[in-house]
Amino acid sequence: MKKHFIFLGTNGLIYYSWLFIILFMSIIFQQETSKNISLACIILGSIFIISLIYTLLFSYIECKNQTYFLKLPYLKKKRVFKPEFINRYLGLSFYKVNVANSNYFIVIVEKRSNA
Repeated sequence: MKKHFIFLGTNGLIYYSWLFIILFMSIIFQQETSKNISLACIILGSIFIISLIYTLLFSYIECKNQTYFLKLPYLKKKRVFKPEFINRYLGLSFYKVNVANSNYFIVIVEKRSNA
């Protein structure tokens, strides 16, 4: 079973900050140009969209036979211990994952059970 997630903490903050710098550069180039459509804006905007889709598709945790694997966009698939459940709020589940010498905090969107 593969669950996609958004990673939090310092690693997520740094990664998503760089992603949004690309978006803001695209907006700045559009605002500073005298043309209606700027080629630099289109290129940077498409790089942002491709990077965002890549990030969302290649950030997942996978469980095979009680063995957990973590995949991040900038790391190879790593074997991890069972994710530690922290809290659930409005359909969002927060977990802590330990990988070698670092911790990752992730949030997974899950359906609520009626039980």
